[in-house]
Amino acid sequence: MNSLQIYFIVGVGRSGTTLLQCMLHAHPEFVALPETHFPRRYVIPEARGTGNLPFSSSTWRERLCEDPYLQRVGAEAIDGLCAVAEENRPTSWQGVYERLLAWYATRHGVRRVVEKDPEYASVLPELAQLFPDAYVIHIIRDPRAVVASRLRAAWGRQRSFLGHVHSYRSKLHQARETGPQHFGERYLELRYEDLVREPAGELQRLCARLGISYHPAMLDFASRAGDLVAREEHAWKGNVFGPVSPEAAQRWRDELTARQVQTIEGACRQAFRQFSYRRSGHSRSGRWAAALPVECYAWAARCKRLFMRPRGNVV
Repeated sequence: MNSLQIYFIVGVGRSGTTLLQCMLHAHPEFVALPETHFPRRYVIPEARGTGNLPFSSSTWRERLCEDPYLQRVGAEAIDGLCAVAEENRPTSWQGVYERLLAWYATRHGVRRVVEKDPEYASVLPELAQLFPDAYVIHIIRDPRAVVASRLRAAWGRQRSFLGHVHSYRSKLHQARETGPQHFGERYLELRYEDLVREPAGELQRLCARLGISYHPAMLDFASRAGDLVAREEHAWKGNVFGPVSPEAAQRWRDELTARQVQTIEGACRQAFRQFSYRRSGHSRSGRWAAALPVECYAWAARCKRLFMRPRGNVV
């Protein structure tokens, strides 16, 4: 693994993590894996001594072949991984995962591998311990656009509005608190709005910070998106099959009620201040939301009887 470089993409779900993943995948020096959640489901629970999938030298192959998320990398990749692993006899899920990354990188003739999962924002200390040389790229988006997009997605409609607000506020704080602390200069941030407004310029700046050359193929990310987005994900990730749309950053204006906007702007005012997002002008009545500790949002999100409302209703 010394010659392999790993890049973890993190961000609150619906912040543009898939778009950035596809852009890096289109670079000739990178390859990205489809979203398998492998570290979060196998490697990190193993390191913590928790989880319900302990490693077994006699059953790990069977689990890989039956894993629905891992099927996204393709049967050829799983067969190749098993063949390589058989020779090296892995003794842990981390060993299996490292061999998967190495095999995948070798297959594509590169040494830079991109791993994307929005939930990595919550486990950065563990990732730093397991992969001390990795980079973390944190993409940040206007919280109003994120919440609106999450409410629009099929998987997000069944969750409460305050639950989405809590998720944004807590995960943004976690990543910005633990990322620099554990990864130092290998922790990078960029804004989604800058990426879609000026993709070439923002990607050039990102590549410069990573110490690599920018390649125009990154703008042709849509042609490579099919490598990464599974068919069942098209409903909420289908936008990566077309060109970037700066107008999409403002869709929240037609999708959120005034009360919802007030709540988001109050609860996430630190994000507005740190990333120069312009408030709507109605934030004064939402100041109550900023005064609540983050635990209150977690509690409110669980109280479905009180806070679970149909899409479009005032909270």
